[in-house]
Amino acid sequence: MEETLLQEQVHKFVNTNDERFLRLLYTLAKEYNSENRDFTINELQEFENRRKNFLNGSSESYTCVDAKAIITQPF
Repeated sequence: MEETLLQEQVHKFVNTNDERFLRLLYTLAKEYNSENRDFTINELQEFENRRKNFLNGSSESYTCVDAKAIITQPF
């Protein structure tokens, strides 16, 4: 469903003035907007940048064996 059509349909439901539905929608919207996010916007952007770099081949990647060897190396 296209976004504009979806918005129109939601507006029709809201305009019915069904108190039970409005309370449900309000509770859902309130929870959605106050949701605790595990990552900040900056962290999510960094993940996206790393993903793009991986997909275009400009970043280095490691196998599990390589990563374990790097992690277990003494300082």
